[in-house]
Amino acid sequence: MLCIASDDESMLLDCGENTLGQLYRFYGSANIVGVLEKLRAIFVSHLHADHHLVRFREFFVDFFTDW
Repeated sequence: MLCIASDDESMLLDCGENTLGQLYRFYGSANIVGVLEKLRAIFVSHLHADHHLVRFREFFVDFFTDW
């Protein structure tokens, strides 16, 4: 879940696998960079593997390679 705190800050709550894919589909390729630039925190409420073993390396490599 993406929580928008203000015009320039947001936070992800309980993100699991494919969170980036869902954000990309919802906001589209033209807006995803702006959405991620405003991200200030990722909150993990519990330690189930699908919430904390998200593929962060692939996320950042794929996103910032294309950016």
